[in-house]
Order: sequence, then C-alpha cells, then structure tokens
Amino acid sequence: MNKPKVGQVVYFVTINDSHHHERTIVVKVGRKYFYCNKYGKDGPEHLTVKVEIDTWTDPSSHGYGPYYTFCESKQEWLDEYETREIVEFIRNRFAYNVKTPPLNDLRQIKAMLEREY
Repeated sequence: MNKPKVGQVVYFVTINDSHHHERTIVVKVGRKYFYCNKYGKDGPEHLTVKVEIDTWTDPSSHGYGPYYTFCESKQEWLDEYETREIVEFIRNRFAYNVKTPPLNDLRQIKAMLEREY
C-alpha cells in the first residue's frame, strides 16, 4: 500500500461486515499513522479513525484484530469483497458435509491452496 496524502479519498471496510464500506477522506498523515474522519449517519458529528500506514488497518483493536481495514479505491474494495465471498463459499461447501467432490478435484484444490502467494 502506498502512503496516502491529505485529501485523498479512501474506503474503509468493517472487518466483520465486508458488505459495509464507506468513502472517507484522509485528514492527516504522519510518519506511522494517517487519520480519516468517519461520519455518523445522523449528522455532521464524526469520529477520527487512526490507521497504520504499513497495514492500512486501525490499531485500536485491543488485541482482538483490527475493526476496520482501508482500501485505496472502490475497485480494491470490490476485489476484497469478492475474495471474502469466495472464501466463505469454499468454507461453507466443506463445513456442512455437502456431497464431497471427486478425489481428483480435491487433489487439485489442495495443490492450489498449497501454493505460496
């Protein structure tokens, strides 16, 4: 990820709800963090969210993992959303004891998953 600039439009995504995204603007950039305003639904009140430049996630998780992740563009958010949908589909396909695919297909899936990314 690139270091953002003040005034740049970014999208934040709620980790537990990849359907939810909002467009926001970078309001401050420091050496280690940048800051965005998250606006409430009921008016001009806003919450400033601190974001790590290296990971583009909020560090305010208190040890439980980030609550938000940020994307540089709407297309990046759409790609992230599609990735999560596919992973969820695969997880559900095998978690609920649906008809098992043929062994050759399972070997191909395993080989693809073992590749380094």
